[in-house]
Amino acid sequence: MTHLAQHMHEATAQGPPRIEIHLYGELRSLVPGSRPDEDTVMWVAHVMNETFEQLTSRMGLTPEQLGDCFIDGTLAKKSDIVPSGARVALFPYNMVLLCGGQHLKGHGYTRGELDVDYY
Repeated sequence: MTHLAQHMHEATAQGPPRIEIHLYGELRSLVPGSRPDEDTVMWVAHVMNETFEQLTSRMGLTPEQLGDCFIDGTLAKKSDIVPSGARVALFPYNMVLLCGGQHLKGHGYTRGELDVDYY
């Protein structure tokens, strides 16, 4: 059993608390047998006070592999704490928001007061 599969198995066996992770593009390959015409969702055990960066590292992912990612619908920053029961969406480096997500990332033409992490 792979390291990632072990985490998935443990999360399922333990029940809550856990995190729901939706995978897109080439990241779907983290779930064996996943198909592009179906939702690819995996569950991992929640770790108290774990940051988004720590979660993705635990999954064996590097920042270079990731594009725009979200925690409960909000653009994720490396330092964001992932809460128990969160829904995390992971997009690969080659799948970013169509406009670059500047309205979410706070470029100077929209909302300058946002705390922005450009990865």
